[in-house]
Amino acid sequence: MVDNIKSYENLYGELINQISEENFQVKFTNDKMAIINYNNSESCRKTINLLQNNNFSFDTYKIKQSQPIRVMAKNLHCSCKAENIVKP
Repeated sequence: MVDNIKSYENLYGELINQISEENFQVKFTNDKMAIINYNNSESCRKTINLLQNNNFSFDTYKIKQSQPIRVMAKNLHCSCKAENIVKP
């Protein structure tokens, strides 16, 4: 999400210069906030660098599928071996 956009045309022009038009989509939530969705991680990295270099106010979010998952096993019998629970 990008906040306080003063000129959409400038932002859009910079995005097209950095990444091809097919690799991103821009949606507006209000007149000064935009959400940018990407088709690949390289487009995301280039856009983040562009926003940082031009001092835009923005937030990024991770895709939940790429985040590590923690699992806790409770109430196991004392005879359970860890090797039998955790298998690669």
